[in-house]
Amino acid sequence: MLARSPLLEVEDLHVSYGKIRAVQGVSLAVPEAAVVALIGANGAGKTTLLRAISGVVRPRRGAVRFGGEDLVGLPVHQIVRRRVVQVPEGRGMLARMTVLENLRLGAFTRRDEAEPALERAFTLFPRLRERRGQLAGSLSGGEQQMLAIARAMMARPRLLMLDEPSLGLAPLLVREIFRTIPRLTSEGTAVLLVEQNARMALQSAAHAYVLQTGRVVLSGPAAELLAAPEVQRAYLGGV
Repeated sequence: MLARSPLLEVEDLHVSYGKIRAVQGVSLAVPEAAVVALIGANGAGKTTLLRAISGVVRPRRGAVRFGGEDLVGLPVHQIVRRRVVQVPEGRGMLARMTVLENLRLGAFTRRDEAEPALERAFTLFPRLRERRGQLAGSLSGGEQQMLAIARAMMARPRLLMLDEPSLGLAPLLVREIFRTIPRLTSEGTAVLLVEQNARMALQSAAHAYVLQTGRVVLSGPAAELLAAPEVQRAYLGGV
């Protein structure tokens, strides 16, 4: 059981693509200002689950409650207005726009708070301040990931969903990205983290779920899952 009252509750969620059942009866919870990790092999349904929460795909059945309100059926922009924001795998940069332009677009639902949010983004990732006039497409992979997270933070999310933030990055940059996560939660943002680097995800999280073929097969405190033999064998290279 999670100790704190959940900010996000997913209950018995089912998502299908035609005859393919990508998510099958998933239930999970994310408390306020906590990191919850979602790990599993490729094709386990992790990204589909995030897309269902953010409104990109519509579940076949089940509930997604945020602050007690069911989000199922709401359009994506309305979910963002409720301060649920996803950073997709692949970052989704507007390559021909500058760093600053990308960031300002992130504040489209909260224009009245754009300037303080911009300063916060530059504080979080000082390298982006240096490159504010540079085209996003000319940034390194690590800088693009920083920009993707910073752009999402411009919407002042209460829940930030990160989909594979370490993908394609050198270990040094991965550590730099992951060092920002405790800063987000210390300021009140909850994080739902999907990450292939299971060890780093579990070390960063308070609670975790293991997804397999669209179902939750294990859940509990992240430290306990990190030590579990079945998790070590399947995801951590253990014997």
